[in-house]
Amino acid sequence: CDNDEVVLKDRFGSLQVVTFENEQQGAVSCFTTAMISFVISLPPGSGGGGAEDDVTIDSFVISANSVERDLTNQVGGQRIGTGPDAVSSLQVSAPLDVDLTSQQRYTVIGSVNGGTDGGQRCVAIADLSFVAGNVPPGVLPTLAPTIAPTLSQAPTPGSQDVPCGLDADVTCVSLRTRLSCDQLVGPSTEGCLDAAEDQVTVLAFVYLPVVRCDDSNTTATGYTCTDFNDASQPKPDVAYIEAGDGDGNELFFADEVTSLGLYEVPVPPNTDSLRISIFDSEGGELLQLLENIDTRCRPSAGLRLQDTFGAAQLMGYETADEASYIKEILLFTYTVTNTGPFEATVTVARRNIGTV
Repeated sequence: CDNDEVVLKDRFGSLQVVTFENEQQGAVSCFTTAMISFVISLPPGSGGGGAEDDVTIDSFVISANSVERDLTNQVGGQRIGTGPDAVSSLQVSAPLDVDLTSQQRYTVIGSVNGGTDGGQRCVAIADLSFVAGNVPPGVLPTLAPTIAPTLSQAPTPGSQDVPCGLDADVTCVSLRTRLSCDQLVGPSTEGCLDAAEDQVTVLAFVYLPVVRCDDSNTTATGYTCTDFNDASQPKPDVAYIEAGDGDGNELFFADEVTSLGLYEVPVPPNTDSLRISIFDSEGGELLQLLENIDTRCRPSAGLRLQDTFGAAQLMGYETADEASYIKEILLFTYTVTNTGPFEATVTVARRNIGTV
């Protein structure tokens, strides 16, 4: 992103170069604008198909690399469904500035909230992550050419200009099961809803900072949720989460969790319910309190995969007899072997990971 004399992002006092144009290269800029589009619709088979099941959009908020933007003015008050004043889907687009001078990851999270005329609350979360920008240049030196031999067309024995040899290998396993990634399968059940009332031994959640108590999407009975921060002040992308027994006497989990990060809460025997507290930092301000999350597999517990309890979305569970997860934490191990005749130092490595 430079020519012989002008380098993008150079500073001249209070001015910084972000674009230049010349006859050979045309216009060259540090930035481009990406359009991020969200499609809002009802899942197939939802509701009874009548106008009473149409959903009115109350709010739509996106977070792009921790910067929150309220797009409610584009879709607020519109209805989705099959009724005479409803549409089958809505599309919302928003621009995102992308810096092309350095490679970095961009993460966009969208949260839509709405409700039916009958009082049924609905919430949906979608996220998109991608990498954009120029790859940093390699720093391995380029070997100078040797003088051509005068007596033989073969390479000179013992020449130090022999290319180095490196072999690389990567392995991927699930941290939970230690199974190879190519053995991973989808969740075995819809949720922990069995009337046998087996007790869970583990509940796994992801942290959704944009979700408030009113946006909870669960059929659980007895569960309560309390927000302590103002709606205009979103929860941080990194929160400190504590989870313990329903009486608050014992902690089973306490750690920092990032946005969309998976955390597992072990549930000891004879534990009837969970209590989850979300703080802005360790020892900091309490932002949200979730109480009376049932720990037995029964319909009233509402332990359906992907249901939300406030900012906690259920992504997996374990009992003594089964385990079902919709998200896994993967461990990648990279092994580099020097197969060449000379000592080598790895100075640059690049990793591209698609959808997991």
